[in-house]
This record gives sequence, C-alpha cells and structure tokens, in this order.
Amino acid sequence: MSIKKWKEFLKDVPTDAMLAELDRRNKEKSSDISKEALYIMKEIDNALIEFGSYTFEDKGPDEVMYISNLKKELEKKTVKEIASILTEVLDNYDNISKIGNYNHAIRVVECLINEFDKLPEEEFEELLSYDSRFEY
Repeated sequence: MSIKKWKEFLKDVPTDAMLAELDRRNKEKSSDISKEALYIMKEIDNALIEFGSYTFEDKGPDEVMYISNLKKELEKKTVKEIASILTEVLDNYDNISKIGNYNHAIRVVECLINEFDKLPEEEFEELLSYDSRFEY
C-alpha cells in the first residue's frame, strides 16, 4: 500500500486526542442527567458485571438487582419526577453504559413501573402516560 493510501486510511482511525474528546463529551452528557438516573444506570451495569447479560436477561432484573431499593428511593419523588427519571434512563443508557444496551434499561424500567402498580389508579395512569415506552 502506498504512503498516500495509508494516510487516507489512517485519517479515520481514532487518535488519542479524538478518544479523549469522546470521553469528554460522554462526561458532559452525563452531567445533564439526574443523579437518580445515573444511579439506576450504574446499578444496571453492576448487575451485568456481577451476573452477566445471559443471567440478567434469563432471570430478569428483579432477580439480579435490588429493584425494591431503587423503588424506595424513587418513592420520595412525585410521579412526574419518577417518570422523568425513568425516561432519562431510557434516553441515555446506551450512551452512558459501556456494558449494557437499551434492552437492559427497558427491562429495569418495566420492573420499576411494575413496582409502582400499587399507586392510586390516577397516579399510576399518569406515570404510564408520561412516555410511550412505559408498559405495564
């Protein structure tokens, strides 16, 4: 391969400066996310590290995570705040996590929504209607 072709090829290869810029952008993105959403995303990653993707998907988040503890923290918020936090998890998990993917996030959000099914019907409906991705 000629030097000209190598230079053309290498122009698209990430350099240390480009990688550093990508890391900076990821940190910048995460600074716009609530600490509660970041905590949930970190807990998803921790479960994936400890149990692996297969077990996470096979057993479900309610078996490999402390979903009830996450619910207890969220219960301190209004329904609108809870919905906003869960939406942040869905919107940002793919960009923040280096381990999991959107499917892991949606499974956790669904588990958390199931935990809130004892809310008064009007509040539970408000939670479900906040984001079209929320399912019960």
